[in-house]
Amino acid sequence: MAEDLVKELIEIGLAEKEARVYLASLELGSATAQSIAVKATLPRPTTYIMIESLIKRGLMSSFQKGKKRYFTGATPKQLQYLLQDKQRDLEEKSKILKKVIASIDDTFSRADHDVAVSVFEGIEGLHRHQLDVLSSGAADIHEITVVADHTDVYPSGCVDDIRNDIVSGHKVRSICIVKDGISPQQKKTINTRIIDEKKGDIGAELVIYSDRAAFIIYSEPIKVIAIRSREIIKTLQTLYNALWDKGKNI
Repeated sequence: MAEDLVKELIEIGLAEKEARVYLASLELGSATAQSIAVKATLPRPTTYIMIESLIKRGLMSSFQKGKKRYFTGATPKQLQYLLQDKQRDLEEKSKILKKVIASIDDTFSRADHDVAVSVFEGIEGLHRHQLDVLSSGAADIHEITVVADHTDVYPSGCVDDIRNDIVSGHKVRSICIVKDGISPQQKKTINTRIIDEKKGDIGAELVIYSDRAAFIIYSEPIKVIAIRSREIIKTLQTLYNALWDKGKNI
């Protein structure tokens, strides 16, 4: 029996013994359970169990001839239905997972007194933060940046597609600290106010969204310090609004 085929059938969802019985049945054509067991090098009781399992999966069928029962392996095209079943199973589990995440989030993470702090590093960590912004359900996003042009803010090699999705799908207010007299580019999707570095400077970008905030340090390696706390966000939002009032429109 081709061991490579056995491994490949296992990859698409069959158990090893099921794979051996199925391949044996294809090789023998219509055959008794005893003949299939010998071909598959399995005990006959085990072979019967595997045959019944394969029949339920639509990969084998049986018929009676005289006093004996014969079994036949279904055409290999039937294997495609295994993947369809796995896809449906994954979709169902994905729906359940989303409900579980939401339930855990509501139970453990969203209480007013809860504080959660996470630290991520590298471009992957930055993207993880950006995906959290997208999935947070926040309508408004408030940020403080050194420059508004993301080509300057984001390091070489960092894909900005996620940020573009964030900007296009949310109301964004951006306070930009102007350095060396360089003003940020104007963007219709972002309401920007500027502050000269002489009146205030920052060492890390700040993003406030929903009940969360993230401090992003762009020196290598990139670090994202994410905080979830309604009380801390209230304080940061008050400070943000005060700084926003001092900024100039562009």
